[in-house]
Amino acid sequence: MKESPPSAYLHHASEAYRIAQDWFGMEERIRLFPFKMTLSHALQARIAANLSENKASYYDDAMEYLRDCLSIVENLFGLMSFKVAQVHRLKSAIYLSKKM
Repeated sequence: MKESPPSAYLHHASEAYRIAQDWFGMEERIRLFPFKMTLSHALQARIAANLSENKASYYDDAMEYLRDCLSIVENLFGLMSFKVAQVHRLKSAIYLSKKM
């Protein structure tokens, strides 16, 4: 059976994040940032697929990753940076995906 695109995307993003954690270490927040953003986006795609399975868990996981991403970019670039706006935009997309 072939995986649906959101499921395949989530699987690959999870694996990339896991490999990055192994490679860089859990404490390398800055280097893990792009992997957390990608994983959050994959979780958003899975939520948007309107599948009831684990929707609340996906939402909670994505928001947790984005809280960490937001603290990273605020410390690096300041509150008014493009990266901060990017994280907020993804948070909004995840919230709207959950509500739809």
